[in-house]
This record gives sequence, C-alpha cells and structure tokens, in this order.
Amino acid sequence: MRCENCKSETFLNLRVSISSIQDAFHKHHGLGTINLDRAKVEKVLQDGEKDLEDFATEILRLQSRILFIERQRDCLKCHLKDYGSLISPVRRLPNYILRVVFGYYNELHKSSTLERLRIAGVCSHWRSIIMSTPSFWSRI
Repeated sequence: MRCENCKSETFLNLRVSISSIQDAFHKHHGLGTINLDRAKVEKVLQDGEKDLEDFATEILRLQSRILFIERQRDCLKCHLKDYGSLISPVRRLPNYILRVVFGYYNELHKSSTLERLRIAGVCSHWRSIIMSTPSFWSRI
C-alpha cells in the first residue's frame, strides 16, 4: 500500500484515508457544521487514533529489529577482525624468533611476573611458547 500524498510504501492497512480526510476538510472548511455528519467525523477520528497506535507499535517493532540487526552486524565485524588476525605477519614468525623477542622483553621486565603473564595472555600460541620456555619462569 502506498501513501496517497507522498507515494511512500506503507506496511499497515490504514483504516483512514489521508486524501479523503483532506478532501472532506477542504470541502467543509469555512462552512458551518450544520450539514456535517458528526458521527462520520467521530468515526474517522477514532479510526485515525487506532491507526496512530498501529504506527507507534510498528515503529517500536522496527526499531527493535534494527537493534537486533545492528548487534548481528557488530558481532560479525568482531569475528571478521579476529579471523583476519589469522593472516597477520606475526603469525608467520617461527617459534624460535618469538622466543628471542620474548626473551628481550623478559630482560626489560626481570622482576615482573605480571608482564610475563601479560604476554602469555595474548593468545594460546604465545602462552604455549611462554609456558614451555623455562628461562621465563626461572626467576619467580
């Protein structure tokens, strides 16, 4: 269904036609209300109020749907970012080079077990390297 004025798509079956309201308003504008069918006007007003409630309900439903879709999009972005890290250059470094780099880091932070744990917390691969290298843990 399309709006008769702006021709935009509507999703609701309206009880009230905007163009018929406009036509009736312009037809009776400036005239007295003696010849006006009061019951008909009240019915249109009641139906219009119901249509407004339907619009409000539909807007809430669509806003909820938009939030759901945005959450799905954000989740996908996050997973794609994580997945993209699989091809990052650091993943191509051999374990012995990572041990050398971690060794230099270990020398800079000799007394800090927290710093070694921080490296071990980056990913399971780094954790396995840190945990399997005795020199990192000989000073605990």
